Amino acid sequence: MKKTFFLLFISLILMTGCWDSSDEPYQVWVEDWYTTVEQISGDLYRGYVWLHLSGETDAAAFSVMTYEGGVEREYFVPLHDNEFSIDLVIVTVYDAGAASPRSYSTELRFYTGTECRVEYLQSPSLSFTIP
Repeated sequence: MKKTFFLLFISLILMTGCWDSSDEPYQVWVEDWYTTVEQISGDLYRGYVWLHLSGETDAAAFSVMTYEGGVEREYFVPLHDNEFSIDLVIVTVYDAGAASPRSYSTELRFYTGTECRVEYLQSPSLSFTIP
C-alpha cells in the first residue's frame, strides 16, 4: 500500500510539469496589453486581446499561454541571444461589441533544464473600440 501511494505521489509531481517560483526575477522589460477588432459581418465584430512582450531571459526556452475558442495553447517565443520581442494574441472574443470592459490574464513559462518557472500576468481593464 505504501509503495502504491508513493508511486502515485511521484507520478502526480512529474505530471504537473511547471510550478510557481515567483521569488526569482524574469527579466521582462516591456509588458503592454492592447485590443483590436475585426468586422465579421454587419454589426458583429471579433475582438483580439494582444500582449506585447520584450526583454531577455537566461531560460533555455520561454512560452506564453494563449486562449482561443476555449482552447488553451502554449506558444514558444523565439529567443535571439536570450532576447525576445513579440506581439501575441492572448484571447479572441467572438462578439467584441457585447463584451464589457474586463481584465485578461495569461502565464509565462520559463524552461531551464529540468525546471519550469511560471509567472502570471494580468492586464489592466480593457475594452474593444467598435468603429
